[in-house]
Amino acid sequence: MNQPNRYLEARKKLSLKQIEVAEKVGLEQSIISKVENGKAQKLYDELVDFYVSKGIDKEWLLETFDSEESEWKTKYEESQKEVSSLKDELLQVRRELSEIKDRFIAFQELAFQKMNGIEMGKPNASRSLAILPNKKVASLLA
Repeated sequence: MNQPNRYLEARKKLSLKQIEVAEKVGLEQSIISKVENGKAQKLYDELVDFYVSKGIDKEWLLETFDSEESEWKTKYEESQKEVSSLKDELLQVRRELSEIKDRFIAFQELAFQKMNGIEMGKPNASRSLAILPNKKVASLLA
C-alpha cells in the first residue's frame, strides 16, 4: 500500500482540486479522497500514471509503506534476535541456578551432618565451601 499523504502532496504541488484530478483520470472524486486519506482498497494505476505524467516521481509516490514496512520488518527481526538471545541467557542462568541449588542442598546436608556429629565421609567435601555465601554454614563445616 502507498502512503496516502504522498497523493495529497502531489495534488497540492500541482495546485489541483480533487475533482479536477478525478475528471482528468476518469475516477470519481470520492475515490481520490479515499486514496488521499488511506481508505482506498487498491492502487489506481491511472492515478499514478497521471501524477507521473505531470512530473511527480513515481518512486517517491509509491515508496513509502513499502520502505516503512521494510523498516518495521527489520526492527521486528532485530527484536526477535534479541528475544532469542535473552532466552539463551535465561536458559544459561537457569542451569547455573540449578547447579547452585544442588550445591546448596549438598552443603545443607553437610552442615546437618556436622551439627549432628555425623562423619562426612568425603574428605574433599569442604572444598566446595569456597562458593558457599553463607558464613554460618561454612563455619559449621570447618
